[in-house]
Amino acid sequence: MTETIFFELRSYFSLVRHSPGTLKVRFNPRVAFHPHAARMRGYKLRPKGVRSTRVNPLTRSLKIYYDAGRIPPSLIDDFFSACDTVRFRSVVFDLCRHMEIELPQ
Repeated sequence: MTETIFFELRSYFSLVRHSPGTLKVRFNPRVAFHPHAARMRGYKLRPKGVRSTRVNPLTRSLKIYYDAGRIPPSLIDDFFSACDTVRFRSVVFDLCRHMEIELPQ
């Protein structure tokens, strides 16, 4: 299942800062070599609700500016804090619904 892949890939990212509309995460560059990373490259480059992104390779950080009216900030928090796969799956599906992303099965 795709949400399991998101769960695995999440371990390569750590939340630095989050306020409604702005998200900053650090990433481990090894994420590019994860067996499922290539599968994620097929998703929309800018899902609905994401205004812009900025990558800083020197600090290995990614800043995402999003529409907090479309994507509930609590879902972003839950994405990084959900510990069990059942809750995480629910969060992934809710986020995808808000951003109008269809997950492959």
